[in-house]
Amino acid sequence: MLRNIVFVFMATLLFAGGCSAEGEKTARKESPPATEKLQAKEEGGKLPEGHPAIKRGGNKNMVNHGGMKTQRQVVVSDEVKTKWKAVELEITDRKLNTKDIVKVEIGKEVGVGKTGYSIRVEAFLPDYAVFSDHIGSRSAEPNNPAVLVELLRDDRSVAKGWVFKKFPTFNSYQHERFALALLVPQAE
Repeated sequence: MLRNIVFVFMATLLFAGGCSAEGEKTARKESPPATEKLQAKEEGGKLPEGHPAIKRGGNKNMVNHGGMKTQRQVVVSDEVKTKWKAVELEITDRKLNTKDIVKVEIGKEVGVGKTGYSIRVEAFLPDYAVFSDHIGSRSAEPNNPAVLVELLRDDRSVAKGWVFKKFPTFNSYQHERFALALLVPQAE
């Protein structure tokens, strides 16, 4: 009896899962991707009825973080500020096919060769963590080092995001020309 109940339950789950997957395939075919919707709007087309407006520009404090957008404030403790004064970054220029290592003081900006670009290090968190109301560091030890950087050209921001030492695929900093890697952090 118990075996029959388990069999019926499993069959129901498989059937329901199959229906759900089929429904998702249909929904994907019928609904154009967001980029197509934005393109339609830019070309004078209209968004589907009931679709919320797409805002251009955005909040300067919003940072794309691994596919997730966050507006959380970055909080750096006095302990971290005292211990960590600078970071080393490896800058790869894909256009010139070069790599340079630069030391950048936290809160400062450094030029990227003679390219007209510069990198600003806004914050360094030796033990990066996302808390309910902010982004901060769990400790002053380099357990999960991350740096918040901004790429500038003519004092205008062209890219901004986090660069992680141990998890570079999770970096939210993206730029078509300049790739960044966080090297061994420099403790004072």
